[in-house]
Amino acid sequence: MNKPPNIRRQRTLVFGATFIAVAFLASNAVAASVSLGEVTVPTESGRTLILRLWVPDNTTGAKVRGILVAAHPSGVEFDSFQQDYRPLAQNPQDSYWVETTTTDFAATRRMDLAMQLVAKRHNFAVVGLYFSGQHPGGYAANGPTPADVSMMPAQAAALEAGINLLATTYSRSELATAPIATYGFSGGSGFSLYYAAYRPGRCIAVAHNKGGSIGDYDPVFLEAAEQVPVMLSYGEVDSSQMRIDAIKNVFAYHRAKGALWNLIPDYGLGHESQGYGRFLGAAFFDHLIEKRLPHDWVPGSAPTLRPITEDGGWLGDNTTWESASSSIVSFASSGATLAAKRTMSWLPDQTMAEAWRAVTTHYPAGNLTSPVSSLTTTKPKQLAYFNLNVTPVVNSQTLGLSVPGSNVSSVDWKDGDVVAGTVTTSPFTQTLSNLSAGIHLVRGQLLLNGGGSSTSELAILLVNPSATNQTPTILSGPTISAGTTYAGLPIGCSARASDPDGSIEELLTYTWSATGPGTVTFGPGNGTNAGKDMTATFPVAGSYTLKVAVKDSIGSSTPVNSTLAVTVIAQPPGTLAFSSPTYSQLEGDVGSTTATINVTRTVGFNGAVSVGYATANGTALAGSDYTATSGTLSWANGEATSKSFTVSITGDTSFEPDETIALSLTSPTGGAILGSPSSATLTITNGDPPQPYDSWAIDNHLSGDNALATANPAGDGICNLMKYALGLDPNKASTKPTDGVNPGLPLFEFEPGSLSLTYQKDAGKTDIIYTVKASTDLAGWNTTGIVETTQPFSGNIQNVTAKILIGSDKQKFMRLTIEK
Repeated sequence: MNKPPNIRRQRTLVFGATFIAVAFLASNAVAASVSLGEVTVPTESGRTLILRLWVPDNTTGAKVRGILVAAHPSGVEFDSFQQDYRPLAQNPQDSYWVETTTTDFAATRRMDLAMQLVAKRHNFAVVGLYFSGQHPGGYAANGPTPADVSMMPAQAAALEAGINLLATTYSRSELATAPIATYGFSGGSGFSLYYAAYRPGRCIAVAHNKGGSIGDYDPVFLEAAEQVPVMLSYGEVDSSQMRIDAIKNVFAYHRAKGALWNLIPDYGLGHESQGYGRFLGAAFFDHLIEKRLPHDWVPGSAPTLRPITEDGGWLGDNTTWESASSSIVSFASSGATLAAKRTMSWLPDQTMAEAWRAVTTHYPAGNLTSPVSSLTTTKPKQLAYFNLNVTPVVNSQTLGLSVPGSNVSSVDWKDGDVVAGTVTTSPFTQTLSNLSAGIHLVRGQLLLNGGGSSTSELAILLVNPSATNQTPTILSGPTISAGTTYAGLPIGCSARASDPDGSIEELLTYTWSATGPGTVTFGPGNGTNAGKDMTATFPVAGSYTLKVAVKDSIGSSTPVNSTLAVTVIAQPPGTLAFSSPTYSQLEGDVGSTTATINVTRTVGFNGAVSVGYATANGTALAGSDYTATSGTLSWANGEATSKSFTVSITGDTSFEPDETIALSLTSPTGGAILGSPSSATLTITNGDPPQPYDSWAIDNHLSGDNALATANPAGDGICNLMKYALGLDPNKASTKPTDGVNPGLPLFEFEPGSLSLTYQKDAGKTDIIYTVKASTDLAGWNTTGIVETTQPFSGNIQNVTAKILIGSDKQKFMRLTIEK
């Protein structure tokens, strides 16, 4: 492509001008397919990957055979379809078929019917991706940035995690092992190619559209994708030369090693998602799915994809783009050396090779023309949408050639690998009629005067198949909730059906009705798919016939009906019970707080009823912890609201364990019965922070009376408070005095003329006071004459020795006092 810059610019402007004409093809499309919904999974970056699942309405089986994944994980958060490919996995409905604008931006926002047509033909699902909150980045001078998640290989694991979640969320277990073909634009294309290297045994093919990010990947790692067929495209006038160079260099490196890859320039385009790289990629998938996925593969098992051999394909000579017809040849018949063959684009068959030639030929001898009223002349240059669901059916297309001079003698029009007709008179017009559903790759093969041939541009015709609508099958129901059906009370009703149109339950509607002595009312959702689970209220007692009609919500298929006889009896007085088996109330510090206890009346509201209630001590004591209460709750005839009574809780500032109050219901009247629960527990929760002693008691598993400071759980006569102060276990008997290192009881020693007491003091126990006192008669105790000496702290522990002289006293006693 060594053209002078000014010539290149002039040609690009002219070519770009032919791209902006848009035709209007209005219709009333009916899409018999369904977007099931979305799931979200985390990615290694800490962001999220959102996946939307779409499945075709396919009559050949209930399970999909594979997945087409579409990605652009740059995730720039502004209103641009290019950043979010979930719309490729949603129902087109009428809006898709009505072209109402002429802007390129609107073209980029259209849902991609090409991918959905491939999915319908092969019974594949489509999964559209959105990497939420990501930003492109990654092209700074210091290389890719952490925020540039589209370039992070680990996102392939997030894709598979998301597909597994879709499989479980939407009961499509076959998705977990289904083969995958990946399409991506920009950052998404690099991601799509990386997935082929991450899981080459599962990846059927890759359509890579203008993604320079592949230059950031490890070329050795990408070698794993060399046996996966890949179509690489770049924008001829991309504003970033880096993207163009990256794609060309990656192609050259891996193709030289035998990679089954081809290269396509989108002439006149920059970094844009439209173009041949997008729509020809769908046709590429169509061919490769047929070649690689065994027809006898059973969905739900792990497929073994058929290998593709290099010598079974075709070659396109990349050096002949700047000509009237790019050169193509079968690999087997080419006389070039293997090294030379591996500089050329590899194509899987002759049809794709001819399409490649039509797209890459830069100066074809003839340009396509078509009535603007029925062909969208946008990006790619010739792209038309047809819909077999309208009346009259739109399924024909007239194409002609604009040929300068008279160098063309005849034109063979080819639709795929089929010759649709030969025309010998200019403008060489050909009408294609009765187009079948799918992707049509149409081009003219020009026979030149004097010998030789050329090719026209490529027209891509997308034909949407007719929607199929078949009568559903009732699998179960209608059924009603187990138990007695009472007049005036809602009762649960259920039904289940299957849809022969691919067993897509979401396409069904469930409409309920009933006949009997009164008019039955149904809950919200009746007449929708949500109506499969419905509530019905029968107004009076008697015999009713309940009916559910199930219909395909798309089209006008005949509904299938099923009925059930229902016997309804009059309401009983009702069942009275606590609203919960447990209640709780914070104690508070001063005064009192109030706990509200609710009692319900259910399963009937006939007549006036009442019930008695009362409180009783649990671990909480009436008078000190709460105020005892009792009384009666009453309901009028037909009254269904809850009733309540209150319990007053006495507050204080002392820490204590949570305490309980027993609640009971008794003596129902008016024919009412006690339900469950008829007894309950009110827990008084302590809001005061625990003191050090309280925490010690909890740590030592003391509760109730055993937690009191005066208690002696071990039965050795030494109370909890003393063991707390001296660091002893309250649950074990203590007999040994301290040795100055280990905790123990006070150590008494008698020396000539003096008496001493040694104990361990814990400075961390700030809620107690240690005092040593002496006495001569065990009646009067004081600290007079006592001298204490202390050792250095070891942590919070300090050894203290208290000594007193005996003098002339006939007897002397010492003791350690602990106060809290």
